[in-house]
Amino acid sequence: MGKKIPVILVEDVDTLGNKLDIVHVAAGYARNYLIPKRLAVEASERNLKWREQMLAKIEAERQKELKKAEELREVLKGKVITIPVKVGSNNKIFGSVNALLLAQALKEQTGFDVDRKNIEILEEVKTPGTYSARIKIKPDFIINFTFEVVPEA
Repeated sequence: MGKKIPVILVEDVDTLGNKLDIVHVAAGYARNYLIPKRLAVEASERNLKWREQMLAKIEAERQKELKKAEELREVLKGKVITIPVKVGSNNKIFGSVNALLLAQALKEQTGFDVDRKNIEILEEVKTPGTYSARIKIKPDFIINFTFEVVPEA
């Protein structure tokens, strides 16, 4: 069995771990595969300092994102987002109300830019009325809100 050495992963590696993890691998595997393919760097003092800086930067970004999400939650508390749509004579909506439409309405009415992929409409929207949706910021951070579909003037 060869000697194991610590390396810092620079990218996610399926069999080993995630970016910035410190893993112990065979010296040959590190020297001949991980380091030349730029998947890892030697866990030297200098690289460990770099890792700490990167982790701090990631944490700062996460905190900033969470603060923005909290602000959005406060803005949406008790607010109803209005979406004007074309309606036929039978009170049915032409087209559909989707996450993209909701994201645009959120930007216009709150000033917050929300990725449409994070918006989930909880029921099918076929007629004008009040509906529920949620924004999934993280698995444990969900913002529920209400939107109203109204006929265009």
